[in-house]
Amino acid sequence: MKGEFTDLVLIIGTSPLPNYVVAKYFVDTNNSLERIWFVHSDSNSNQSSTRMYAENIELLLLKKCNNINANMFKYVPIKNIENMQEINNTLASLIQFESDSKVHLNFTGGTKVMVVQAYNFINNLEEIEEKNFSYLSSRTFDLRDGNQNIICKDLRPFIVTSIEDLISLHNYERANELDNFDFSEATKLFSQLITRNKLDSYYNNKIAWNRGIFLVKKGNLAKNYAALNLDLIKREQPRSKQFLDIIKAMPKELRIYDGQGIFVKPETDKNLETALGYLDGKWLEEYVYQTLKEHLKDHNNIYIDKNWEIKDPNWMNNKFEIDVIMIKGYQLFGISCTTLGGSNKAAIKNKGFEIILRSRQMGGDEAKAILITRADEQLRKLIEDELKTETGAKENILVLGNTDIEHSRLTKKISDFIK
Repeated sequence: MKGEFTDLVLIIGTSPLPNYVVAKYFVDTNNSLERIWFVHSDSNSNQSSTRMYAENIELLLLKKCNNINANMFKYVPIKNIENMQEINNTLASLIQFESDSKVHLNFTGGTKVMVVQAYNFINNLEEIEEKNFSYLSSRTFDLRDGNQNIICKDLRPFIVTSIEDLISLHNYERANELDNFDFSEATKLFSQLITRNKLDSYYNNKIAWNRGIFLVKKGNLAKNYAALNLDLIKREQPRSKQFLDIIKAMPKELRIYDGQGIFVKPETDKNLETALGYLDGKWLEEYVYQTLKEHLKDHNNIYIDKNWEIKDPNWMNNKFEIDVIMIKGYQLFGISCTTLGGSNKAAIKNKGFEIILRSRQMGGDEAKAILITRADEQLRKLIEDELKTETGAKENILVLGNTDIEHSRLTKKISDFIK
């Protein structure tokens, strides 16, 4: 790419992250930039508008960059993204470059028809002497020019986003409140069970965690005290020292048994729900989060958080949850944790479909998904192979099983996957 340019043209599709990354890079590195053009679809009976994504990109750029202003942004709505002539006519009527403009088109987003027409329109502008082109690779994260020369190799160290930044591009928001409970001590005990290969005894021995006594009619864990069968809970008193040690290490408000294994009524139904959720499987989410956070603490471009429920304000009551979110630069890794194993192939696989979908939904083609389970090696490999084939995720999905959750193996597998 020769020199700097005055006008950046972006084609806005339904995945706004690549457009933001490209714009942020050029805003940070190009002192001559005067205008950013958003070519986006307009709403009609056959297509939805992508203007919202363009507006969200603008808002995030204005928030992150001090050297730009709102007057720099120009919007070009395309009424029919399949009609080549209409696209060309719209570009000709709405995009007015200055006589001394130097134009740069990035064709990472949008439909193929929009990309081709935008390229032809700009390339055929005889009055513009300097025009250049680029695209962002979803595989190598390189920014390359039209001749495939590297403009910047691997943008992830340079463009760093948080989960708040990323969901703002989609107009999403967090649906749940921050969890202030400290499970670190209890989670250390689970870590010891894993290290000693004693985790199966926690689930397979009713004198330890006995989820059946806390189930309501629909097979879900109780969410309130009134739904509990107290007689059954009293009869099935836990006697496992390792289980009662975990209870003792939990936050005081969530200790549902005393030192002798006698059930203790929590102060609130929410505390009951949180305690049962942790004992049943949320501990694995905590374990994965704490392990990765400690292992990756020296990586300045890696952001990690846990327990995000995400919704669109227009979704009414619908929302989705990601157990652990990791972002390397701007590349999202969605992690789903389940303590299912054994004969639960269908349920585990469904969780795989879900985390692949949600990771792509937020992070685009660059996103990857990780599914952490208690499946044995044969089942783990089978599920991973089927998910790759049925979703086209190929190298973008990692499934871990029962033998992979030991600390050193877990960190090695995930570190290799996020390179």
